[in-house]
Amino acid sequence: MNKQSFYRIFFYILGLLILALGLTLNTKAGLGVSPIISVSYSVAQIFELNFGNTTLFLYCVFMLVQLVLHAIQWRLHPETDYRLVLLMDVLQIPLSLVFTRFLNLFGAFFPDLSAGADGWTDRLPLRLAVLLAILCTGVGAALSLSMRIVPNPGDGIVQTLAD
Repeated sequence: MNKQSFYRIFFYILGLLILALGLTLNTKAGLGVSPIISVSYSVAQIFELNFGNTTLFLYCVFMLVQLVLHAIQWRLHPETDYRLVLLMDVLQIPLSLVFTRFLNLFGAFFPDLSAGADGWTDRLPLRLAVLLAILCTGVGAALSLSMRIVPNPGDGIVQTLAD
């Protein structure tokens, strides 16, 4: 493996870790979540399910939709070789599995700051500090996307719909 490939993979993994940390801190602050995971977070909260597992399910749905859309696109343009595109779609499953395990790991490590007997105003400065998680989310997304390896299923579905 050459040095450039090593750095791309390193920054890709680092970006995914920072992204998972940022998303988890956003949920723990109780002051909002990223739009792409708002559905899985809401479902997890309403039905008292595990956030990481709910996100994994949603990401698998995204991946299946991508496969269907790419298959339709291939039917319309059979001269185009879509093997690499389909491989990237399928590789999103192991990526999602690892990514959502990091969501669970970080979720178990950080306390929930959104609820408590002392009220939300007592913890407001701490909760606002946790909003630095937005920075983590942005940096993590930028690092993982710019490496152009396997897209996060949320980003992959957006790219597929754009195509």
